Amino acid sequence: MNVTAPALDSRIAEFAAAVRAELSDLPAEDVDDLVDGLDADLAEQASESDDFELPDPVAYAAELRSAAGLPERTTDASTSRRSPRERLNALYARIARALHSSKAATWVIELFVSLRPVWWIARGWALFVLLALPLGTWDTIIGFPGRNTGGWLLLGALMLLSIEWGRGQWVPGRALHVLRTAASVVAAVTLLFAIPATVTSAQNAVGAAYYSWTTVDEPTPGLAVDGTRVRNIFVYDAAGNPIEQVQLFDQDGRPLTTVSGQDASTWQWDEYFAYGGGPVPVPLVINGRSPVWNVYPLRELPFDAIEPDQAAAILPAAPFPDVPAVDGLTNPVPTATPSPGAATDAVPDPTPTPTPEGATAPIANDTVGAER
Repeated sequence: MNVTAPALDSRIAEFAAAVRAELSDLPAEDVDDLVDGLDADLAEQASESDDFELPDPVAYAAELRSAAGLPERTTDASTSRRSPRERLNALYARIARALHSSKAATWVIELFVSLRPVWWIARGWALFVLLALPLGTWDTIIGFPGRNTGGWLLLGALMLLSIEWGRGQWVPGRALHVLRTAASVVAAVTLLFAIPATVTSAQNAVGAAYYSWTTVDEPTPGLAVDGTRVRNIFVYDAAGNPIEQVQLFDQDGRPLTTVSGQDASTWQWDEYFAYGGGPVPVPLVINGRSPVWNVYPLRELPFDAIEPDQAAAILPAAPFPDVPAVDGLTNPVPTATPSPGAATDAVPDPTPTPTPEGATAPIANDTVGAER
């Protein structure tokens, strides 16, 4: 029989349904014992033979009865005496025969039969989603184990189980048949919610990764020290006392500001520190000029309003009331101490000490005496 594998699977399923319909007058337990595994057996026989042909379902059912020592089918068995399951099997057989009489319906059935492996994998993944939620075996993307080794093992085990179920394996008893059916229904419902949630979480993860990649090297705006934004600058004189109204410029004569140069020409306050409860630096406002940002220390506002009130700006307290004077920071030149036992009348080194660049050379004592 030269047919495609999906078409053969469909024919085998139709044949099994017809056999069940012929056995419908028997108790359901007897029918399960006779027909259980029939699809897999026929599929195996077809794979081993190039000219495999399905037998007549009526004759095949009669052979099963005879081999099991069961009575022949009674001709007066009425439909009203059949169990719901027997009626369902008979209905399925009639629907299958009607569908296979249409070429379009046969094509659709063969298409869905060929896609069964996709459903097996999707069912295993859906079961993983249900179990992974309480176990916490995924990271940022729903249904994706990420770096969780246990999650990958669980996902692989459930997919293998679902695939074997689809192949008719690992369901030896009636209880497992019921469990497989229930798991398939639950998995189908889960997919309706899990797929959109997975897509959304994946988009969020990609967006977060892109944002992190594009902003990792973004510099801190304005003036910063070791990546920390500078809010204000305080200046002390040589004696160590704080002074105000100091203008600062860089080596090229540009105003040295804590905000960026572009912002300094228009901003009325430092927006980097705004809307956080303050303090927020504000520039010096002079009539006819743009805001002046390089006069320190900058006044600050306890910013808690939409628009700044320059009249409320005050000079903040310096971080230190005073600092060591510049003179006090100069280290004295150490004097060499003669070692014990050294001669006290040693002749000094006649080599003159070089004068530092920019310093005034000391005047010799004899010169002073001559001038006097």
